[in-house]
Amino acid sequence: MVKKILIFFISWRVLTFVLALLARPFISPQLTFLAGKFGISLPYFLHVWGNFDGTHYLEIARRGYQTWEQGFFPLYPFFVFMLQKASYLPYLLVALIVSNMSFFIASFLFYKLLLIDHKEKVSTLFFLCVFLWPTSFFYGAVYNDSLFLVLTLCTMYFARRNKWVLSSLVASFATLARLNGLALVIFIIAEYMEQKNIVFPFKRKDIIGALNSKLYAILLIPLFFAGYLGFIHLRFGNWQLLFTSMSIWGQDKTVFPLQVVWRYIKIVLLYPTFQFTYWVAVIEFGAFLLYVLIIFYSYRKIRWSYWIFFILSVLIPSLTGTFQGMPRYGLHLYPLFLSLALLLEKKSLPIKMIYFIISFLLLIFCLSFFTRGYFIA
Repeated sequence: MVKKILIFFISWRVLTFVLALLARPFISPQLTFLAGKFGISLPYFLHVWGNFDGTHYLEIARRGYQTWEQGFFPLYPFFVFMLQKASYLPYLLVALIVSNMSFFIASFLFYKLLLIDHKEKVSTLFFLCVFLWPTSFFYGAVYNDSLFLVLTLCTMYFARRNKWVLSSLVASFATLARLNGLALVIFIIAEYMEQKNIVFPFKRKDIIGALNSKLYAILLIPLFFAGYLGFIHLRFGNWQLLFTSMSIWGQDKTVFPLQVVWRYIKIVLLYPTFQFTYWVAVIEFGAFLLYVLIIFYSYRKIRWSYWIFFILSVLIPSLTGTFQGMPRYGLHLYPLFLSLALLLEKKSLPIKMIYFIISFLLLIFCLSFFTRGYFIA
């Protein structure tokens, strides 16, 4: 197990470094959202991973929250701040250590979760799906995706082992990393019901059993989230800033998903194809459609709790009125990669090759432009 994960992880990290270097002479940089001063003392192949959201996380770690930064949840910059104070290393380098170590740990958790329900032979396909995902480079960037992934996988693993308090506690910290952490409440409840063969309406013995199992620990999850809202209110005088700050990305409204689908259809059909933003929109829409197709495919093929969590994790961001960032949101979804591996396992070698070639080419495209300062997800 260790050897396989090490091979995948090192190969992926070397590949992403090489691709970043190869993109440099071919794509002119966009200077607005580069890591700038945070990476000035580091080599190019390191500081390019601090672009876009990375600059905000580094600023928060360095000087605390400022106006319009409340949408960047606190757990990731807190870890960066604490490790930097302990090591005195550059903030950007510390952030990269946090992200890469989180992803390395997540790789082991992927494996342990996979072997609970499936055989070892599925693991190679599974890890190929993860490491060659078009936005997998974000796992090693100054983003909170790897940290949130670790917390999500820990939540799932502890729940599968009937450790409901531990599962709920880890999920509580996940809400301090991303808003989607709230979906873990439903996952834990669904997992408990699946293990105990409970169906609605609940009986008295079901409620007593849940209390004896300390399932009420899930109340910690919304409490931790409320704690972050309380911090915002004390610091800035308005807890709603968490949501209003998302107006920067046009994600401060609730929109019916079909309206968003119609908007993207018009973009794909009517917008000029020579613009870079057009192809970003195509990738965003394509990612959403792929998630929906995999959700339909995976019905009754994966655990009910996984499937519900999958749906909620796709639905929550799609309600914001845009699919912006959608290609990156799949990074947090163990059910997505599990379903892809199970689907590809049944396909012929040419079909597998076609999928991974397309995924790899998209990885090259997304990584190359991201490291040169172009918004991808």
